[in-house]
Amino acid sequence: MAIFNRAEKAGWVLVGIAALVGGRILAQNAPAPPPVRVDISGDWMVVTQEDTPNYGPGPELGDYTGLPINAAVRQKAEAWDATILSQPERQTQTHPIIYVGNNRGPQRILKILDPVTQTQVAYALAGNFGRADRIVWLDGRSHPSDYSEHTWDGYSTGQWDQNGAFVITTTHMKSGVIRRNGVATTPYAKMVEHFIRHGLYMSVSIWIDDPIYLEEPFMRNYTEVWNPGGQLVGGVPFQSVDELGDKPLGWVPFFALGTKQAEFAETNGLPFEVTQGGAEKTYPEYQLRIQQLMREEAAKTAAARRSIPPSASNPLIGIWVLDRAKSTFSDDTGPAKRTMIFESAGTAIKHTTMTTTAAAFPDNYQITYTSKLDGQDAPVTGTAFDTYALKRIDARTIQRTAKIKGEVFETVTYAVSADAQVLTVTTNGKDTAGVEYSRIEVLKRQ
Repeated sequence: MAIFNRAEKAGWVLVGIAALVGGRILAQNAPAPPPVRVDISGDWMVVTQEDTPNYGPGPELGDYTGLPINAAVRQKAEAWDATILSQPERQTQTHPIIYVGNNRGPQRILKILDPVTQTQVAYALAGNFGRADRIVWLDGRSHPSDYSEHTWDGYSTGQWDQNGAFVITTTHMKSGVIRRNGVATTPYAKMVEHFIRHGLYMSVSIWIDDPIYLEEPFMRNYTEVWNPGGQLVGGVPFQSVDELGDKPLGWVPFFALGTKQAEFAETNGLPFEVTQGGAEKTYPEYQLRIQQLMREEAAKTAAARRSIPPSASNPLIGIWVLDRAKSTFSDDTGPAKRTMIFESAGTAIKHTTMTTTAAAFPDNYQITYTSKLDGQDAPVTGTAFDTYALKRIDARTIQRTAKIKGEVFETVTYAVSADAQVLTVTTNGKDTAGVEYSRIEVLKRQ
């Protein structure tokens, strides 16, 4: 057995420490391993679930929930009218990449190879409506000058990070919507996308920053699934046609400045403030503010309803609740709950109907309109009809006519009993397919 004296032991300890420290120094100075290149090419299909309203019919006017927008772009969105897409110069306008990128995603991603070296130099990402296809360069080039041309597809470069995510940075985009209700970005916007592939699935996280219109960067995520049998539609030719009818040349549709798009909030029973976007409303703690606003509005509504007395000149004025057992519906279905409120509004009547459907998955919605009793057509929103016309039949009866493009589709009669305690609502109509329906609703005064 070897016997070491104290000096020899100390020497071996110093050698060990030096080896350990030297190893750490070498490890710190060693170059980082190259990033993992996870290929994202192929045919893909977006998995549409809770985002269906945005992907399909599109968001409603005034629905800016979850968007960190400022007052400037909110004003722009309030004035936006979808009819502008009927303008000749807008009919052939492609979807801007900032909209495609955070809405439907690329359906086809192809590699671009150097014809000589066969080294991949870029990806080609297919656009959607209007085919704003874009090239994502991988060769380390920088983005152009701020004064360079801005296009619908922008200018994109990409690289893999250390975890295998493919990161795309896009600049030089034209001003374009990020939601189809007027919310837009300016040409100063920047978009960063992270494509993270998990076998047959790919998660995409998007970051959009705009120093002009956004209070904070806007984030969105979606998922794509590998779709090798997918058939991406090729470039569809556009043709501009006359969609404006009798409108004069140069007519531009818009809502006047100051218009408040409140139908979304009213229909869903939300405080108006909640639907108007802004950075603070994207954080979880804003739920406390929502609860406070809901309590305040409930108190105001209750106080207002208590202040609606029956009117001797118009017994319809008041609050009425559906008696479901005494009501009949032509298709043997009907709402689970319904409350109608009639209020005097000068020479007009304000009519609010709040309904809870009787479907397997109950839904709450609200329709509000104000109309005079002059039999003249008045525009209405929140329903399938274009106009309502109210006229008085006698002291206790009012009739409402609903039209679509000038054609009568529904007639409703509101008749109050002699003691002013029961309201009978008789409805006869047809849907746009010509299928007729009818119902007799009995409501009691509250």
